[in-house]
Formats: sequence, C-alpha cells, structure tokens
Amino acid sequence: MNIRYKLTSQNLTTHNGFKIPLEGWFYPEDRTSKPKPCTNTVLHHYADPHLAILFNPRHANFNNPRMFEIEIDEEIGTDELKGWCRAQRIIREIPVPIITTKQRVAFAIYCAEPFGNDKWQKWAADWMSGVVGCCVGAANAAAYAAVNAANKRKHKPDFLAIVKKVFY
Repeated sequence: MNIRYKLTSQNLTTHNGFKIPLEGWFYPEDRTSKPKPCTNTVLHHYADPHLAILFNPRHANFNNPRMFEIEIDEEIGTDELKGWCRAQRIIREIPVPIITTKQRVAFAIYCAEPFGNDKWQKWAADWMSGVVGCCVGAANAAAYAAVNAANKRKHKPDFLAIVKKVFY
C-alpha cells in the first residue's frame, strides 16, 4: 500500500476547487491527457503531513485545512515537495500537525544551509545552538532563504530528510 497525505479545505476541496469524496477511489478530471503536475491531469499528495503544512502557504494556502492519510495507486512523479498520481482514496482523517515558529525556522535553516554566505552561516549556527533567540524576523529570513534554496536547480534540499531531523 502506498500511503501519502492530502491537505484539503474544510469542505473537502483541493487547491483548484476539486471536490474529493470521503469513500472510494477518485481520479483527476482529465484522465486521457498526458499526466502533468499542477494540472487537472493528476492528483497531488505529500510524503509527510509536516511537508503538507509547511508548504501549504505556497501550494494551497488553506486557512483552516483538513489532513487525510490516503492511499495512492502509484507515484507518477515528484518535485521533492509534493508528488502526483492518477488515483487516490482516503483512508482516514488525521489531526493537522501543529508546527511552532521554532520548528519552521529550523526547517528553513536546514533547507538554506548550502546557500548561505559566511554571515548567514554564523547566524544560523548561533540560532540552532540557542545563542540567538527566535523571533518573527528570524522566521521570515529563514523562510525566505528556504524558498530561494528550493528554487535552485543544481541542488534541492532533501525536504523529507529535513522533516525527519526537525520533527521526529
């Protein structure tokens, strides 16, 4: 069984308003065209519930999301943030993970580490060791660096490995 995670709105719609059923297998609106991410030819999912919440502001931006453990038929592709497939079914609803500002900053720092200059590396090391306190400015700076890191084509962070470092 291929277990993944899906984030929806309170009324069970996905980012583009696709309504998912609570029972049985469901499929993308267009099953005849070649599968392409971020279109109605695939269904998206996450490998970990924390990834779904961390990237919710960028991917779906649900204010009060619901989280589901799902089964997928097979993963057609992934961009390391989310995966896509042609069939899913809900197994059960699970609690939405609560992520603290400190955890968000730690996640962002791990993502951005390979790209920081010397000054940034010192700040990150100080922050991770507790020398520098957590604040909204730090969270925003680290999140901005993480987004830049994710957009680099030569090196993408191993987001799932970083989630495991921060949350497990």
